[in-house]
Amino acid sequence: LELSDLTPEVAERLGMNGVQGVVITAVQPGSPADRAGLSNGDVVVQVNRQPVKSVSDFKAAMKEKSSDDGMLLLVRTENGSRFVVIPPQS
Repeated sequence: LELSDLTPEVAERLGMNGVQGVVITAVQPGSPADRAGLSNGDVVVQVNRQPVKSVSDFKAAMKEKSSDDGMLLLVRTENGSRFVVIPPQS
């Protein structure tokens, strides 16, 4: 999963003005994120119920979780918001 900060310009292009988070720029085919339905242009606004406003926030939230736990992401798309569970890597 590759991410970048959601700039105002990118947010406008994605139709998500006023949204804070990180934008997904690449998803490895066959990865847990791919199987969970994540795709380029999706915006992650929470990781494990913690708001994220930058890639560094995302990484910090990832470090706080147990390695045995999956991740709960709140993702915004042009079609609305949804929670996505990413299982732990084996």
